[in-house]
Amino acid sequence: MKRVLLAIIFIVTFFRISASEVVVVKYNSVPLNIALTQLSENYGISLSFDDRELSGYIITISGRFKSADEAIVRMLANLPLRLRKISGVWVISSVLAGKSTDSLKIKSDDKVLIEGVVMDAQTGERLPFALLTLMDKRFYSDRNGYFSFKESTAKNESLSYNAAVGYLGYNISNVTLTGASLNRIFLTPVSFTLDTVLVRHYLTSRSFQSGDSPASIRINHAIAKYLSGNGDNSVFNLLRLMPGVRASGEPSFLSVWGSNEGESLVKMDGYRLFAMNNFNEQISSVNPFLVKEVRLTKGAFSVNNGGASGSVAEIYGIDGNSSRPVVKANINNLTTNLFASVPTGSRSVVMAAYRQTYYNLYDVNKFNPYGKRPENSGSQASRDIFIIPDYLFRDANLRFKSTFGVDNTLTAGVYAAEDDFKYQFELGDLSYNAKETNRQYAFSLNINTKIGIPGKSDLSIFYSSNSLTADNIRRYRGQNLTSYITDNLIGESGAEFNHKIEVGKRNFMDFGLSVKNLFEGFNGDNADNQIYSIFINEKLVLDKFEGNVGMRLDSYLGKNYFQPRVAALFNLGYGIKLNAAYGIHNQFSGRIPYIDSDGNFSFLWKLFNGANIPVIKSEHLILGASYNNNGWLVSTEVFNRESEGTLKFSRNRGNIRIAEYSANIKGFDMMVNKEHQGSYIFVSTTFSSVNERLDNAENSTLKYNPAEIKAGLLLNFSPFFFSTTYVNGWGYRSSYQNISSDDTSSEKYSRLDISANYRFTKNRFVLNMGISILNLLNTLNSKYIDVVPNLPGSQSGYLNTYSQAIPFTPLLSLELNF
Repeated sequence: MKRVLLAIIFIVTFFRISASEVVVVKYNSVPLNIALTQLSENYGISLSFDDRELSGYIITISGRFKSADEAIVRMLANLPLRLRKISGVWVISSVLAGKSTDSLKIKSDDKVLIEGVVMDAQTGERLPFALLTLMDKRFYSDRNGYFSFKESTAKNESLSYNAAVGYLGYNISNVTLTGASLNRIFLTPVSFTLDTVLVRHYLTSRSFQSGDSPASIRINHAIAKYLSGNGDNSVFNLLRLMPGVRASGEPSFLSVWGSNEGESLVKMDGYRLFAMNNFNEQISSVNPFLVKEVRLTKGAFSVNNGGASGSVAEIYGIDGNSSRPVVKANINNLTTNLFASVPTGSRSVVMAAYRQTYYNLYDVNKFNPYGKRPENSGSQASRDIFIIPDYLFRDANLRFKSTFGVDNTLTAGVYAAEDDFKYQFELGDLSYNAKETNRQYAFSLNINTKIGIPGKSDLSIFYSSNSLTADNIRRYRGQNLTSYITDNLIGESGAEFNHKIEVGKRNFMDFGLSVKNLFEGFNGDNADNQIYSIFINEKLVLDKFEGNVGMRLDSYLGKNYFQPRVAALFNLGYGIKLNAAYGIHNQFSGRIPYIDSDGNFSFLWKLFNGANIPVIKSEHLILGASYNNNGWLVSTEVFNRESEGTLKFSRNRGNIRIAEYSANIKGFDMMVNKEHQGSYIFVSTTFSSVNERLDNAENSTLKYNPAEIKAGLLLNFSPFFFSTTYVNGWGYRSSYQNISSDDTSSEKYSRLDISANYRFTKNRFVLNMGISILNLLNTLNSKYIDVVPNLPGSQSGYLNTYSQAIPFTPLLSLELNF
C-alpha cells in the first residue's frame, strides 16, 4: 500500500513540475492590442487598456520569457505607455494622455462615460451579466459582457474609478476604470490551467447564484459535468435539482411551478427550443460544449421576454477561442459528442458540434442487470401496460462569433436536431409498433453595436421550427390494432430590436420592439399569425436598492395585450437581500390536448385564436429572500400564480372532453447550500398547492398538493470528484390524468444517483473520466407514454401505456479537450 501511495505522489509531483514551462511569444507586425489580448487569453493575465489607442502600435517580438509579466514589459519597451499593476490587474495607459488629463479643466457638473467589456482571462469569452459594484451602486454587463454608465467628475478629476467586478464561477476582481476609453476587464476563473503552471484551486466554487433578482437562478455550467449523468444532459441535469423545477416523473419538457408543456420558454442565443430535453432526460437538446451560462427565471420575468405564461430559461453560448484551434470530444456508452473551433481572424471564431446515439438507449436487458420489469403495472393490469421504448437522437450546431470595431459583436448560429422514439405495444396475441419523430431547425443572427446615438443597440433575427410525425396506436378493430397518423408543425420567425441607454445619473432605460410570425401545420392544414410588440423598462439604481418598472404590449389578431412588470431588490447588508416581483404574461401558442372524430387522444402544437383556443393569461406574484455569506447560500421564494385559459382533458360522467381551466398555484421554494473548498452539500424543496377550476356551469374544482425534496453532495478531492443526488417527489399529475377515473396523483417518485470523476490536465490538454449509476436503488418510477381509447371489455374504455422513467443505469464517459 505504501508503494502505491508513493507512486501516486511521484506521478502527481511529476506532472506538476512538467507543467511549469516558459512563456513563448512570437508576433510579427501585429497590433499591440491583439497581441496583449491573446497573451491574456493564453496565460490568464488580467489587463486593462484602451483598445483603440493600443491598436495604433504595431509590434514584432519573438522569444522565451520566464513569466507573462516579463513578456508584457518587453512588449511595451520603448513605447510611450505607462504600465502599472493595481490589485493584480496590469493597467496600461498612454503617457501623453496622462499629461493631457492632468492639465484638463473639469467642471463640477461634468459627467464622464465609463464603458468596458468583461472577459474570461483564460479563453477571452465575454461574460454576460457580470456584476460591477461602484461607489455602492450595482451595474450589470449585457449578454455580450459590455457595460456603460456615466459618473460625475465633481470629486474625481483623475477620471479613474475603483470598482469590484464579479461573475459566477470567477474570482471577484478589484479594478480601476478610466473614462473616455474602453476598459477591458479580464476575470480569472476560480480554477484553470495555464501553459506555464498548473493552478489548482476549487474548480466547482461559486457554482450557484440566487437572490440577485426575483425568482432567478444562475448556474455555473462547469459544476454540471461532475454530477451524475453522461455529460450530454448536463444542462438539465443541474436545473432539475433546483427548487421549483420539476424532476418527479422526469417530464420531457421544462416544468416550473406546475407549468404545462409549452408554457415555459427555452431560448438558446435568441431562438426558441420547443423541446429542451428528450425522452427520459438522458440527453438535452442543448449541446453542453456550447453552453457558457444558464439563467432561469421562474416567474415575473423581464419585459423583453414574451409569449410564455410559465418560466424562461435563457442559455448563452460560448464565444470560442480566437487565438488557437480547439477540439473536444465526449464519448460514453450512449452517445458520441464532438466539438471543434477554429479562429478565422484575429477576432472571429467558427465553432461546430455534432452528437449522436448509436444503439437502443433504453433496452433494460442491456442496462438493467436486475432483469426486465413486469409488463403490467397498477391495480388493473388489463388496462395498464409497460412498454420498452427504442430511441435515436442526433443534433448538429454551427456557430460563428466575431468582434469588430471598438466593441461590436456579430453572432450567428444554426441548429438542427432529430429524435426518433419508437415502442412496441403487445397485449396477448396483438402487437403494434408505434413511433414518433421530431425534427427541429433553428437559426439566429445577432448584431450588438453602437449606431450613432447614446447607448448600445441589439438587433436579432431568428427562426425556429419543430415538426412532429407520429404513428400512434388507435384502437381495436376486431382482433387487430390500427393506428392514426399525426403531422404537426410549430414555429416562429422574426426580428427584435433592443436599445439600452442611461437616463440621468442612476436611471437606465431599455426599450425595443419586435415583429414575430407564428406558424403551425396539422395534417396538411397550415396557418400563421403575427405578433407586433413594443416594450420599455426603467431601472433605478440606488445604494441599497434596485427597482425595475416595465410594460410590454403585444398586438395579436387585432387585440392588444398589456403586460406590466415590476421588480425590486433590497440589499440589507451582511449578505442578506430581499426581493419582490409582479408580472402579467400572455401566451399565444402552445401544446394543447386534442380529440379527433374517432375519439383518439393526443397533444398538438397550435396557435391560439382567442376563441375556442383561448390566449393564456398568467399573473405572477413573488416575494423572496436570500443570504449569501461565508460559503452559505440560503434562498427562498413565496409564489402565487393565477392562470386562465388553459385547456385540459376533462372527464364528466364517463365522457372525455377538452375543457377550459383556471388555476391557482401557490407555494414556496427553498434552497440551502453550503460550499467549503469547492465541495457542496445542498437541499432544495418545493411545496405547493394547486386549485384547478373548470370554467363552465359545473364549477367543479380539483385540488392537489405536489411537492419535492432534493438533495445533493459533491466532494472535491481534486483531481477526483464524487457526487450523489437524490430526488423524492409526490402529488404531481400526468397530462392524461383527467382521462382516468383513478387518482394516481399521490404516487411517489424517488431516484438516487451516484458518480465518480477524475480530471487530468497538462498544458492545454484536459481529460475527464467518469462513472455514474442512475437510479442506484432501481426504484420503479412510472412515466405516461400514451392512452389507447376504445378498449373492448374494459369499463373505462382506455388503456394506459407506461414506461419506466429511468431504470438502474450505469454510465461511463470520457471527455477530451485539446
